[in-house]
Amino acid sequence: MDVVVGFTHSARDHAVIERATEECRLRAAGLHVVCYAGGDGVNPQSVDAALKRVEQVRRAVDEVVDKVRADGVECTPHVVTEPGRHPADVLLEVADQVGADLVVVGIRQRTKVGKAFLGSNAQEVLLRAAAPVLAVKVD
Repeated sequence: MDVVVGFTHSARDHAVIERATEECRLRAAGLHVVCYAGGDGVNPQSVDAALKRVEQVRRAVDEVVDKVRADGVECTPHVVTEPGRHPADVLLEVADQVGADLVVVGIRQRTKVGKAFLGSNAQEVLLRAAAPVLAVKVD
C-alpha cells in the first residue's frame, strides 16, 4: 500500500504530514512526499535564486522524510523541479505512478476572490484523483 502527500514547504504542512504518517501506520503503507519546486520558469537573471530555492526545498523535504522514517514509516521523496508544471498535476502524476491507495492534501479557507483568481490545487486533486483523497484542514 502507498500513501501520497503533497508538501509545499510551509509551516502548515506539518499537520498534513503528521496525518499522512498516521494513515500509513494504520494501513501499513509507505509514504511518498511530493513537492513541486519548479515555479513558473527561470529568468536567466534569477538562475542562482532558483537553484538556492530548489536546494532549500530539497533540505526541507529531506527533514520531513527523516522524521517520517524515524516514526517507523517507509518514506520516499519526490521533488519535481521542472518549470511550468501545475502542482496538482505533479501530485496526481506521482500518485498514478506509484499506484497510490490514498492521496493526502492540506486545505485552508480562502476568500472568494482568492478562489476565483488562483484556483485551488486541493480542489483539483479532489476532483481528479483516481484514489481516495483525505483533505486535512490546516490554518
